[in-house]
Amino acid sequence: MVRHAEHPNINVLCCEGTSDDLDVVIERVFADEEFKRRHSLSTVNSVNVLRLIVQAAHYVHVYLSLGLGAEGASFFVPSGGMGHLCSGVIARKLLSGLGTVRLVGCVNENKAFHTLMSEGELRSKGMKLKKTLAPSMDIVVPYNLER
Repeated sequence: MVRHAEHPNINVLCCEGTSDDLDVVIERVFADEEFKRRHSLSTVNSVNVLRLIVQAAHYVHVYLSLGLGAEGASFFVPSGGMGHLCSGVIARKLLSGLGTVRLVGCVNENKAFHTLMSEGELRSKGMKLKKTLAPSMDIVVPYNLER
């Protein structure tokens, strides 16, 4: 375990397994209200809706900064857990009436979301994670799908 030099309450941990494996543990820990309170835990990953709202603000900022107006914009979004794409959907609602916001979810070989959208079925169970050059997209369980 490594401690942050300026903030002794921040610890960096290395875990065996995949991002999907770690998400299961994080979800359990944050579901335990007493444990969270006792250890003063918080997170800024996509388990926390605040992250999605902040990311939505980034989309809005880009859209308005470019002065796109009614012509609209297309955002091509690298997608593993679907958090960035979910933020884009929030931003699209915020920008409704200003122009078209097109969201394109991009996947790598770990394409559970693509399979869901193209075949109508989420088949994450039994799907083997393929390690690629884009580890943040190496996810077979798109954990923001419910959002």
